[in-house]
Amino acid sequence: MTRLSHTDLELLLTAIAASEIVVPAPNARDFADWCDRQRPAEIDTVILDWLRAQVPQAATLS
Repeated sequence: MTRLSHTDLELLLTAIAASEIVVPAPNARDFADWCDRQRPAEIDTVILDWLRAQVPQAATLS
């Protein structure tokens, strides 16, 4: 797995903040619960799948 530099992480956070995708703030207990049920090998997979699960199905991409 490639590690992000501090600058890369800041750019990623800025891009996410500027994104049109709106996801309600997660509840830490819900996220931990969700992680326990998934059991994937890579934490990146857990996080990306969890984020994907939070986006409403009716959302349209522009």
